[in-house]
Amino acid sequence: MALDDERKDAWIATAQRPQKTTQDTPPQSSTPLFALGTLGVVALVVFLVWPRGGEAAVVSPTPLPVTAIPTAVPTAVPTPAGPDLASQVALIEALIGKGDYQTAIATAEGALAVPGIREEQRRVLTGYIVTAGLKDIESTPFEPLDRTQHQHLVDTYLSLVERAKGAGITLDTPLEVARRAQASSQFPLAKVAIETALESGAFNPTTDRDVTRLYVSTLYGLGKWYTTAQKGSPLYEEGLRALVASDMIADRYKTGQSEAEALFAQSGVSERPAPLSTPLLKGD
Repeated sequence: MALDDERKDAWIATAQRPQKTTQDTPPQSSTPLFALGTLGVVALVVFLVWPRGGEAAVVSPTPLPVTAIPTAVPTAVPTPAGPDLASQVALIEALIGKGDYQTAIATAEGALAVPGIREEQRRVLTGYIVTAGLKDIESTPFEPLDRTQHQHLVDTYLSLVERAKGAGITLDTPLEVARRAQASSQFPLAKVAIETALESGAFNPTTDRDVTRLYVSTLYGLGKWYTTAQKGSPLYEEGLRALVASDMIADRYKTGQSEAEALFAQSGVSERPAPLSTPLLKGD
C-alpha cells in the first residue's frame, strides 16, 4: 500500500507539473533551408546556360524599335495678291449706284489695264462692265424711228453676252432682258433677246405660250412704230413686214392676238409683203 501511495503521489505531481505549449517553444528558423534552395536554383541555371567547352555565352542584343521619320510637308507658295484695286472697285460701285454707267464702264476698263492684275480681279471687273453695260442699254433714251440707234443697242447687248460667257460671268437671262425691253418699248432689243432664248433652247414657242404672245406683241409694236414713217420708205416697208410676221405667228401658234391684222388693214395696202425674217416662221 505504501508503494501504491508513492506511485499515486508521483502521478499526481506529474499531472500538476505545467506542460510546455507550442507558444513556449521558440520557432525553428527556415532561413537555412531557403538559402540552400536558392543556391540550388542558381546553380541549375548556371549549369544550363553556361556553354560547354568553357566558352562564354553570347547574348544576342535586343533590337531597338524603329522610329519612323516623318515626311516633311512642302510649304505652299502663297499666290501673289495682285495690285490693290479697292479704290477703283469702290468708285465703280458708286458710279453704278448713281446711274453713271458709262463712267463706271470706263473706270473698270482702265482698271483692267493695271499691270499684274490677277484672273479673279479681271473677272470681277468684267462683271461690273457687263452689268453696267446692260443697265446703260436699258436706260438709254431712243427715238422710235432711229433704226441705227436700235441696231447699236442690239449689237451692244450681243457683245455683252459674249463677253460674259468668255469671263464665266452670269448675266441676266435673255427672257429677263426681253421682258424689260418690251415693257419699255425697246422692241428691236426684245425681239433679239427672245430669239437668243429660242436658239439656246430656253424658249419653246409651243409650250412657253406666254413668251410666244410676248414675241407676237413685240413684232406688233415694232410694226406700229415703223409704219408711222413715210409711206414707201424702207422703214415703212419694214414696219409692214413686222405686222405680217406678227399676224402669221399668232395664227400658227393660236395665241388669239389679232392687233397686227387690224393695223395692217388700216394701212390701205392691198397686197401683203413677205413677213419679217424670224426663226418662228422658218419654212414659210
